[in-house]
Amino acid sequence: MAFLANCLGIAWVLMGFTFPQEVGYPLDIYQARYYMMETHYHHAMDGVGVNVNSPPMVDNSGLRLYYTQALRKYDAGVLSVGIDPNWRHIIPPGQERVISEGHCIEECTKAAFPASGINIFGVMMRTHQIGKQVRLRQIRGHDELPPVAQDSNTDANYQEFRRLTSPVKAMPGDRLVAECTYDSSTRKAITLGGKTTREETCLVLALYYPRQKELTVCHSLPSLPTVLHSLGIEELAVNSNPVLILLPAELAGMTLESRLVTYDWANQFESFQRITRRGSFKPLCWGAKNTLIPTCL
Repeated sequence: MAFLANCLGIAWVLMGFTFPQEVGYPLDIYQARYYMMETHYHHAMDGVGVNVNSPPMVDNSGLRLYYTQALRKYDAGVLSVGIDPNWRHIIPPGQERVISEGHCIEECTKAAFPASGINIFGVMMRTHQIGKQVRLRQIRGHDELPPVAQDSNTDANYQEFRRLTSPVKAMPGDRLVAECTYDSSTRKAITLGGKTTREETCLVLALYYPRQKELTVCHSLPSLPTVLHSLGIEELAVNSNPVLILLPAELAGMTLESRLVTYDWANQFESFQRITRRGSFKPLCWGAKNTLIPTCL
């Protein structure tokens, strides 16, 4: 199945997924000279029982691209909503249900979305190994609308765009929230946010139209005061290396790393979860040319 783009566009061949008839994806030669194809492989046996003397596996997968001068009415764009990959995204060990949230705030959508809004028609939901559920929530004013999309049984090895039953309108001033639920019950140590599969992530890539260039990445990150408060830390020593805790007195001299490792997650998890979900965060909203939207600084 293929979709056609404009004269600066491409046609993607994706099994089981097509764009709306009026939408194509632009290949903008004025913003990018090169594109990279990245392929992830998953071996179901995870190395168990694999014969090292077996012949090498041969992969025949690939991607076929088409381009055309027959323009479609709308260009599609991709908007990333979620938590910026960073150690401040902390998932405690030994918990069956840990919730993390990444916010695309009202000021960013108000500054970037056209007056008529955007139409989200597909999503890719991304967590790593312990992610179990993902929702893309939508809040307008004081009301929370039905989720744009949700998956109650995520699989890190199944990462591809899914077409929504019908496009969902997101308006300027809406807040979009990527909410991820993790099961860390089998882990003995904390899991931090990051890009490797051993770390965790919480991202929703939304395909939408009409494309706008003012906002391509709409993430958030727990503020440092929120992280410290969730760990019972009042103050860090200035310019210490390694980072030392100054207050409260009973933690003075302990390193931040030691606090993360030795924290009583079994008894303090509920407090941690409440503080991280209600605490402050830093919005990180970027445009197509890697520039921060001024209203989000």
